[in-house]
Amino acid sequence: MNKDELDITNWERILIGEVPLEFMLESFFRTIIIFLFLIFILRMLGKRMNAQLTLTEMAIMLTLGAIVSPAMQIPDRGLLPAFVSLTVLLFLQQGLGMLSFRHRKVEVVTQGDVSLMVRNGVLVLEEMGKSRVSREQLFGVLRTHKIRHLGEIKRVYLESGGFFSVFKRAEPKPGLSIIPGRDHQLPQPVDKELENLVCKKCGNLVAYDENYINKPCNLCQYQEWTNPTLS
Repeated sequence: MNKDELDITNWERILIGEVPLEFMLESFFRTIIIFLFLIFILRMLGKRMNAQLTLTEMAIMLTLGAIVSPAMQIPDRGLLPAFVSLTVLLFLQQGLGMLSFRHRKVEVVTQGDVSLMVRNGVLVLEEMGKSRVSREQLFGVLRTHKIRHLGEIKRVYLESGGFFSVFKRAEPKPGLSIIPGRDHQLPQPVDKELENLVCKKCGNLVAYDENYINKPCNLCQYQEWTNPTLS
């Protein structure tokens, strides 16, 4: 389209485009046909497509959108190429699923792997860095599980689908508080007897020692300590 043909007052061009008005009716039927076939393809792809998606499933969903849009809206594109592309995508996803089931390496490459975020009340900072998960992101997730400090946690995993699995300790120990410091309406019972100290960065719990206050954490090398929160 030449710039001379651009006219913001030409509502017929803006609303309909450069296709005959009759194509609106054809587009209506194209959309219904593609929608029904897409429902069939999604049904064949399996229940996982309705849950939180892995990397390959997300890629497939984006590809589905790219396939169906031209078939519904572009006059010179037929429906058959879209049917072929959707069918190929179906077999591709099922093939990857079978390979992932049989071979662990294929599963890790195509769908990602689980990452350990918290171990026995201590943040696994290296894994958090690899997964690009910040402390505040993780703490926000833990607060939705009604967790107040890291001492309540045995394990936290970041699953390949992008969601977190949280396992609590049967008997909580003192730990680093995850309640925002500016929230003065939710007081936290702290270890006032100074029996323990906790690293402000990773949550490493150590027995109180006056000499320890000036030493870095043996896990993360951070040099700030605080009183742990009690259950």
